[in-house]
Amino acid sequence: MERIRTLQHQGKEILVLDYSGLNAEEYMPVARLAMKEIARRPEGSVLTITNLKGTRFSVGTTEDIKRYSEHNKPYVKASAVVGLSAMQRVVYLAVKPFLTQNIATFDDIPSAITWLVGRP
Repeated sequence: MERIRTLQHQGKEILVLDYSGLNAEEYMPVARLAMKEIARRPEGSVLTITNLKGTRFSVGTTEDIKRYSEHNKPYVKASAVVGLSAMQRVVYLAVKPFLTQNIATFDDIPSAITWLVGRP
């Protein structure tokens, strides 16, 4: 399974970051690859969908997510998060202040794509 890929929709590129089913130890290696991919793009240009369905975090993962988000912040124009469980929503709310301003959560990828391509 390709964890980091791009898709085109209505003339816009969306970077899909698939963390689905990963555990805390598997998260950061994929996140580091995503950081490199995001940093290759112009600042303020990246549209992302982050799939977290079934991802299992540990206490330390929250700090990793904060560092990851801070690194990506200058590059991300808008971000959609998909597949949050109740526990993941708690983590999400803890790190949301460190995330890009233009972020939203969705139950499915098609809804996330529609929202992203509607960003000015």
